[in-house]
Amino acid sequence: MLPYRHVEGGQEIEVVLHTSGCAGQQNAVQYLEHVELRLDMEYTRRGALAIDLTSPQGQNSTVA
Repeated sequence: MLPYRHVEGGQEIEVVLHTSGCAGQQNAVQYLEHVELRLDMEYTRRGALAIDLTSPQGQNSTVA
């Protein structure tokens, strides 16, 4: 689990997670169909938050 981070308004943070995907094993991950994001946060202004996930290939997805 990642440590708690306090972020002020207007700040951006980037969290990079690397995994081997079981590389070199018979059950190695070839394709990833979905990810699960667990996020616990508080913020005051609706619509003032943007969360983007970026794949290793550079594909961006905005979390609604």
